[in-house]
Amino acid sequence: MTTLCFQVKGVHDWTPEQKNSMRRLFEHCMRVCPWLVHCMRDAQGTLVFQATERGAYDWYALAQFDLELVRLTNAGKLDEAVDAMIERLHQAIIEFWPECAIPSYAEFLTERSRHRELKTTLAAHPGK
Repeated sequence: MTTLCFQVKGVHDWTPEQKNSMRRLFEHCMRVCPWLVHCMRDAQGTLVFQATERGAYDWYALAQFDLELVRLTNAGKLDEAVDAMIERLHQAIIEFWPECAIPSYAEFLTERSRHRELKTTLAAHPGK
């Protein structure tokens, strides 16, 4: 079976520094929203399978997205990178696995909603 990493590596050869940046980002994700990492882990295989079955998935665009995550991480914008990952995963599941019923996706949807509400509240009341 083809993995996500294998597909992305096919269009971009990661440097050790880029791999380290992604590791730091995932460590941050595990601290601030482990539900995102759990859902990504659980859904990844089916998402790759569905995308591969369609045959027209833009792996280059995904590699570019990952490189943007590296840029954000290196700029110290870890929370912005996490927000981008949350939305990208949500869109991928809607597009490639709309009937997804795994428990970690249900948790993801609940926590994503809470996360968005918190961000909205903080934006409306800066400094509090």
